[in-house]
Amino acid sequence: MWLREGLAEGPLIGGCIESLEHLRGTVFWPDFSDAMLFLETSEQKPSPSDVDAMLMDYQNMGVLEQISGLLFGRPMRYSASEKQELHQVLLDRSSAYKFPVVAELDFGHTSPQFVLPIGCRARVDSTKESIEILEGSVS
Repeated sequence: MWLREGLAEGPLIGGCIESLEHLRGTVFWPDFSDAMLFLETSEQKPSPSDVDAMLMDYQNMGVLEQISGLLFGRPMRYSASEKQELHQVLLDRSSAYKFPVVAELDFGHTSPQFVLPIGCRARVDSTKESIEILEGSVS
């Protein structure tokens, strides 16, 4: 689901938003420079307002001004209204930026799911309605 159109490219960096919270302020916190940030929620089902608070922290830390795009996995066990609220959070929290935002993708704590290779370059193109992995993750 394209929440904001655009074209972006960058290394895939991200994961479960709740797990990433444990990395903040440590040497394990990723470099988000020009990254395609991908996030998803766990089976713990954080509320849209909790996700908003985490994204506000990312915004305050300068993460959102560094990234080239935002991909969000299909949340598990959310009602239609909770998903709609979550989509609005994604749009509101990223409103100051021009990067594309795509939601309801099949990665993370959901089924079916696909694997996103961390660190591999990806391209998001709303004109083509495509997300491409541009390089192999193994040799």
